[in-house]
Amino acid sequence: MREMALCRSVVDIVLEEARRARTPEVRSVHVTVGEVRDIVDDIFCDMFDWLARGTVAEHARVVITRVPLTVACDGCAAEFHIDVHDRSTWHCPSCGCERYHLRTGMEFFISDIEVASPMPAAPLGAKAEPSFEELDAIRARVAARNRAAAERDAKTCGGVKARAQRALA
Repeated sequence: MREMALCRSVVDIVLEEARRARTPEVRSVHVTVGEVRDIVDDIFCDMFDWLARGTVAEHARVVITRVPLTVACDGCAAEFHIDVHDRSTWHCPSCGCERYHLRTGMEFFISDIEVASPMPAAPLGAKAEPSFEELDAIRARVAARNRAAAERDAKTCGGVKARAQRALA
């Protein structure tokens, strides 16, 4: 059940960013997921609800945006969609070439976290809300985590076509 491990990572990141933003509540979490990722949306959302219980993200709504599987033709550089369940889509519609490389479809990252207003200032003069610089730093940390995940994915996506061909054989 890969949803559990991925969802645990998402919950951990959301809770860390909520703590840094000093927010009393996370309202929604937007996750971008590539079509090739073997993730069942309902299971992922239920798992998030279960893992976030008792936290500031307990009532957060999970919004999943799917990214289609697209490839770029090695022959003519045309980009096109592939349906791994339909062999007729496995060749370039422009030139007929069957050699291509993955462009989209392996994504998995948090694209946005919507939070309630920050908690009021602590008695010792703590800031009531994060500054623009702090918000930019949060966005940069999330972007860095997303880039690291994309780099890991790029290393593992080379066999996507071969696995799809074996699955349909």
